[in-house]
This record gives sequence, C-alpha cells and structure tokens, in this order.
Amino acid sequence: MRMLVVTNMFSAVRDALKEDGVNFKGMPGFLKAMQYFTEQGIEIDYIFTSFVSTDKKFMQKETKLPFIKKEQIKDIIIKNYRVNKLTHYAFMDIALLSSVKKALKQKKYDFIYAMTPDSSCVNKLANSMGIPCGVRLYGSFLWSTLQKKGRKNIGTYLHREIDIYNLPKSFLLTTDDGSNGEKSYEMFCENKTLYDFYYWKNGIERCTFQDCKKYTDLDNEVTQPALLYVATVTPWKRHDRAIELMKILKDRGINCNLYFAGSMPPSETEKVWKKKLDDMISEYNLQDRISFLGSLEKEEFLYLSKSAIACPLFQDTTNMGNVFHELLSVGAPIISLDDGSLDDFITNGENGFLVKNMEEAADIVEKLISDSDLSAKIRLKAQQTSEEKMISWNERFEKEYNLIKNAVENK
Repeated sequence: MRMLVVTNMFSAVRDALKEDGVNFKGMPGFLKAMQYFTEQGIEIDYIFTSFVSTDKKFMQKETKLPFIKKEQIKDIIIKNYRVNKLTHYAFMDIALLSSVKKALKQKKYDFIYAMTPDSSCVNKLANSMGIPCGVRLYGSFLWSTLQKKGRKNIGTYLHREIDIYNLPKSFLLTTDDGSNGEKSYEMFCENKTLYDFYYWKNGIERCTFQDCKKYTDLDNEVTQPALLYVATVTPWKRHDRAIELMKILKDRGINCNLYFAGSMPPSETEKVWKKKLDDMISEYNLQDRISFLGSLEKEEFLYLSKSAIACPLFQDTTNMGNVFHELLSVGAPIISLDDGSLDDFITNGENGFLVKNMEEAADIVEKLISDSDLSAKIRLKAQQTSEEKMISWNERFEKEYNLIKNAVENK
C-alpha cells in the first residue's frame, strides 16, 4: 500500500529530521505513527507545509530517520505570512494542489492522509480523483476561539477547518485532547453520513524509573524543590503563568526552582514570546531560580518528572496533551488549571490538583514541599489512573492503521 501524507512541519518533526533520527523527543502521535505504519508495510511519501524557509534543506540533505528519508519528501511548501491572509491562503491552496498533483503523476497512491486544518483543497482533489482520503486533526483551536469571539469572528484559517467537516472522505480522526473537537464536529458537520468520525485519546509509552539517567546539566541531581513545566515555547502554552507562580513563592519565602523543558520553534512569534518571558524573569529577579532546558530525551524527562515536587500545566485551550499523559503515567504530581480539560482524569487532591489561579497553585506547592506523605499518595494514584484509563501507543496505532486499511479495501 502506498500513502501520501500532507502535513505541517511540526517542531518535533523538524528536530527529528535534524538530529540522530532515533531518539526523537516529541509529537509521538505523528512520528511514532509513521514509524508504525512503515513497519506494517505501508510505503509513505510526504508533503510538508512550513513557516521556516530553511526547512527546504531537508529535500537535499539525507535524514537519519529510517521512516522519513530524503527521497520520501516530495515537497516542502513555505508559508508566507507577510502577505494578507486571503492572499496567503489562496497561495497555499495553489501550492498544495500543484504539489499533490505532481506527486500523483509520479506515483499511484492508494490513500491520501491530510493532517492540517487547512487541507480542504487536498480533500477535494482526492475526492475528484477517486482516491480514498482521510483527515487527521491533532486537536483544534476552533471551539475555544468560537467561545471567545463568536462564529463571525473566528478568522479565515478556522473557516477552512470548518470546510473539512463538510467534505466527503473515508474518515476524520481527531485527537481527544480536551480541545473539544467533538463539539466542533457536532456543530459544523451538516451531514453526519458523509464520513466516519473518530475521537480518540492518544496512547502512552510507559517507562521504568530504573532506565532513567540523571540530567548532567543540573549537576547530576535536583538538590532542592523544583517545578517542571514541559511545553513548547509558544504563546498559548502560557509559561508566563508559571513565572507568576514563582514570584508568589519567592514573595512567600519558599525556595523553589523552575525548569522549562521544550523546544522553541524558529519563528518570530516564538522569539517575541521568549523575550517576553526573559523580561518577566528579570523584572521579578528570578534568574537564579528559572532555567530553560530545551527538549529532553525520554530518560531526562523521566528523571526530572520523578524528582520535581510538581509539574504545572497552565495552558490555554486545553491541558490534556501528550505531556499530560506522560506525566500522569510516571506518577508526577500535576497542578493544572481547572479548565475542564482534565475532568475525566484528575480528581482534585486525589491524583493531582486543579486550581483557579496561581495563588491556589502556590498553596499546593507549599503543601507538597512540607508533606511527603501527600506527595507519595498523589504519585501512586496518578500512575494507577493512567494504567486504568490509557492504552499503549502501539494499540492506538493499530486502530488507526485499520482505519486506513479498511478505507483502501472498501473504496
């Protein structure tokens, strides 16, 4: 079976293409899925869209990823945000259609898998050519934006996502990550018989603490209470809330460090955000308490999450991403905003904590520092919750593989 994947150049994918190709550190829902599908015998080619012009080099430079080789990358389309949005999206449609048509002339594909919210034109092309097509959405900002701004003001980009809900296809698979993709489907899909809709949680790769290595850049060990905030350095991840928490703790006389772990995409938006965070840290005189570690390897993540007194999650839209599931699985004490996204997993004070603001979060940190029994109880309950509610990544990928296989066999 041959499959053409049309997707964004996620930060974790960029990092994996640049690095050793074995210990990739993020976006398992994409990277590990492509690895699994390849192992099942699917021949995959890729068309990426990106906002980083230097990504074009991946078409000339051999990668070390065994399942995304240079020859499998058919195109990398660079997005141009300097023009107005209507012009930009018109350009993207033309570029995507041209690229996909070129790939289809070179090879016969049994399935087209579109993985970007603005890929409705690819969906339409596949339909016109009689090629089975599926769409994969890794969460969505549509519902949260709708609640804040109303339907008339959600913007051109999200209107393109609405188009996806109303196009025939084999299936639409959306991640159940707390961003309410199922509500978007119910509201915007006018004909529920057009395709099969699936709303699945991610899987989890369970680790053992015995396999972890200590993080050498931290003098081999965490020597005093520390918080670990794992998130890509981008505005909606809201690192600023964790900095505000650190200021409150300092004002209360609580000695505590904060480690930010996560990559920083090379775009102007993220650079501006990082400067804002640096300015906040300087303003509050927290330079000796806050560190940016970059992306972590699995063992480093495991050690730090086990060593940290707590792991905050203060993001906008949703806090139920891959990071949450990974933290829960290793028994990290999670302190999250009480935004509803974790209601299926966290019972406040039993297996984690849900807070309304940073003052409440500071109260919890103080309790965890002073009460080791509470910390041990939370850790145990967190692991038990993960074991009860989560399946492995391979089980999850097998289900997705069967969707693709059935779509091709039943076309």
